Amino acid sequence: MPIQTIPFHPLVNKPAEGRLPLRSNSRVHWIGESDYWIAPPCQSEPDFIMPLSEDSVLEVARMQTRARKLSLQAALNCTSRLALRVALASTGLNPVWHPLEWPGPAAVKAPASCANLGVRFLPETWYIATLAQVAPDLARFGVIEERIEGPQYELDGFVVGGRIEHLSPLLQHWNEAWDQILGYQRQTPPDRDWRSAARASVKPAWLDDAPFCLEMRYDRRLRGEWKLIEIHARLGEDPGLAALMSDEDPLAVIERACARA
Repeated sequence: MPIQTIPFHPLVNKPAEGRLPLRSNSRVHWIGESDYWIAPPCQSEPDFIMPLSEDSVLEVARMQTRARKLSLQAALNCTSRLALRVALASTGLNPVWHPLEWPGPAAVKAPASCANLGVRFLPETWYIATLAQVAPDLARFGVIEERIEGPQYELDGFVVGGRIEHLSPLLQHWNEAWDQILGYQRQTPPDRDWRSAARASVKPAWLDDAPFCLEMRYDRRLRGEWKLIEIHARLGEDPGLAALMSDEDPLAVIERACARA
């Protein structure tokens, strides 16, 4: 699919938008519920099983089935922050990072703080609890990472039979505090190495027969290079993203690739 750009306005904002329409029967069994995706029913034995939402990634990986799906190792690499950084250790795509022994529900405070500046509350989440059930050692650690200054992009795509394909790259627009995404814009990154960086991020994660959503930031310091922020084994889950990712229904694009495999 040719890479396209669209004007800056309008951005795709957070308020809810409609989900994609239903299609005919599929040979891909999509697992999970999403506010932003509606998958066609799979009324026969599936050839592929893929996660539709973040909370179904480990579920799919642990299934006992003859259908093709992502491996447990790939699911762990895309779920555990520690496992991902270790998997990317030889790629040059990691920011400076350190393991953090997870304290459980806590308040983390900077050396000096006032009026909640420098204070972050760390809640227990369903995702941490689920990771602990599958890989308790990984659930003991998070990571601390350097802050990268530069534009951040989301790239959604899929891997089927070892072939990596991507949809349109999306520039993310953040608020001043860098703690909330305000909108997305379909835009090709100006640096021509972005495709190589994306592929180099996907391969070490061992992703295959699965969708992906990765976020990477262009580090403008020194020579300028890409750093991977995170990668997930499912498509992006914000309102309106499907229309920006592709001019065609992204699930249909993936299902067509599966039919060719």
